[in-house]
Amino acid sequence: MTRALVLANSHKNNGRCVAAIDMKTRQWIRPVGPRPGGELSLSECAAATDGGSVEVSFGDVVDLPLGPPRPTSYHPEDIALAGQMRILGHFTAIEVLAELGQQINRSAPLLGIAPDGLSVAAIAERTHHSSLEIAYCDEAKLYWKDRSRWNRDPQLRGVVNLCGLWEDLAITDPRLEEQYSGRRGAVTVGPCLTTVSLSEPFLRGGSDQWCSKVLAALVPLDV
Repeated sequence: MTRALVLANSHKNNGRCVAAIDMKTRQWIRPVGPRPGGELSLSECAAATDGGSVEVSFGDVVDLPLGPPRPTSYHPEDIALAGQMRILGHFTAIEVLAELGQQINRSAPLLGIAPDGLSVAAIAERTHHSSLEIAYCDEAKLYWKDRSRWNRDPQLRGVVNLCGLWEDLAITDPRLEEQYSGRRGAVTVGPCLTTVSLSEPFLRGGSDQWCSKVLAALVPLDV
């Protein structure tokens, strides 16, 4: 059993992606299910508590049953989920900041790569690659992008500021989507923590497989 700090529970394909840090080794973990994309079902994201099962969220401290590693070139942190998680406690964003200390990135660009992501071929060539990162942002602006011209639903996005460099990325955090549902215009939040992830590969510009950066979680430090 691995004691872990959950730092994201976000959309992935038709399921969810949970990202956490092993509290002993300080290594990233992305527990994955048996589906081809590794996404978890909602029931697999539900952790046991003394009061019943609840979906894990940013800041939860959990016991995490893990199976064998299932890494890919673009998601080296993937490891099989081998049972139900159990929530042991919870950290606020301020407590996460204190707990992780220097492990929290404060420099741009996020993940150390160009704002629009990387091709799968370029990722495979990187000597040291991580598809997950937690970063401190000085400010963030959240807005809904109109995608009706492509017959798609609006997309929640975050424009985040690290050291004066702004990055505009899709937000895949369902709790933020629910919180800001129906709002018009941009919403500005102050200092915050954001968990950044590379997406699953998708076709871009013909036949190139590409992974974009997304904001899998964004939590203001005053929460």
